[in-house]
Amino acid sequence: MAQRIWSEYRQMGSEAKPGIFGTLLSVFALNGDEATPGRPLSSKFTAQMLASALTAYAHAGENEAALELLDKVESSAPKGTVDIKAYTALIDGFVRKGDFDTALQLVDRVKTRGLALDADVWMTILSPCRHFKRLDIALHAFDQCKQLEERAAAYVLMADVYKQCGDFEAASALHQERLKGGLNKERGAVTLLINGATHTFNVGTIPLELEHASGETGRMVNMALLSWYGNIIYKMHA
Repeated sequence: MAQRIWSEYRQMGSEAKPGIFGTLLSVFALNGDEATPGRPLSSKFTAQMLASALTAYAHAGENEAALELLDKVESSAPKGTVDIKAYTALIDGFVRKGDFDTALQLVDRVKTRGLALDADVWMTILSPCRHFKRLDIALHAFDQCKQLEERAAAYVLMADVYKQCGDFEAASALHQERLKGGLNKERGAVTLLINGATHTFNVGTIPLELEHASGETGRMVNMALLSWYGNIIYKMHA
């Protein structure tokens, strides 16, 4: 379906709204479709479109293509087009495949570019450590995340890594530390990565920061909800 929509969009020519470009790439990403548009660079290329494209490449497993795209944008697009959300999306692609070395190299690259690392970056690295049993990487990511922002989800992920690595005592201790700190993870909550930023959706609700989203942003969120839940659970503003 996404491929058909993309084909129809291409036929619309240069008059098509560039915001839709990013929205379609987000649909590709959320559905795991291949996302290899022919000429993604243009004079109207925006930070939002870049994050969408990199997210799409990540879900399609096209990490080298994503890195090549980022290099091109950094060398040709206006300043500010490449932000921390773009790097978070790119890092997500590499950690999904267990390539933590490249992910950490990209973290160093973020620092050299003068961009500020945020908790989303480290949460993105921490999450797949459970699957790959990378306790060393998880501990580093968890520590960095805590220094930036205390998140209940980070404690839960770190405890899961401990369990996966067979250290149930450490997992239990971390669980108690989280509760003593008053960090409670709400039931039924799911975290979605949208354009390089993480947002927590609870059943039947929408994150406060997205509550008044409108236009293309609102449509992108609705498409995310549609992909994950099968229906739009919250009516966005027109």
